[in-house]
Amino acid sequence: MPEADSRTKRDAAEGLSNKEDGSQWPAAVVVDAVDAGAVLTWKSAGVQERVFQRLKAGQFEIRRKLDLHGMTVREAGQAVFELVEGTRTDRQCCLLVIHGRGDLSSKPPRLKSSVYAWLKDHPRVVALHSAARRHGGTGATYALLKRSH
Repeated sequence: MPEADSRTKRDAAEGLSNKEDGSQWPAAVVVDAVDAGAVLTWKSAGVQERVFQRLKAGQFEIRRKLDLHGMTVREAGQAVFELVEGTRTDRQCCLLVIHGRGDLSSKPPRLKSSVYAWLKDHPRVVALHSAARRHGGTGATYALLKRSH
């Protein structure tokens, strides 16, 4: 079965492992799946509501962008980490991560689900929200970083 062989090779390259229920996730980190069209939204306790509303509306200047299309989950994880860690500023800063919606797959969107988990768990990210339509809608996510010290 050549199709099964190529899928196995692709999954191995992405660092995926089979779970008992047949679903596949990055071997190192299991993330909750989000729907392809889901709006991603999260903020930490200290974020003011008006700041969060500005983020949702896409009113922050986007300091850096990252397009994950064509990357494996492992490559994307490294790229997102480097983006956040490599962005140092003395004021709040907004990043845009373009991950796609995963509409073309019958499985939950791997990159979108992973990006949501990675950004929520990163100590420098204080809020995130799916992008405004002009920046990619639910196929992209704004990440608001706290100030560097």
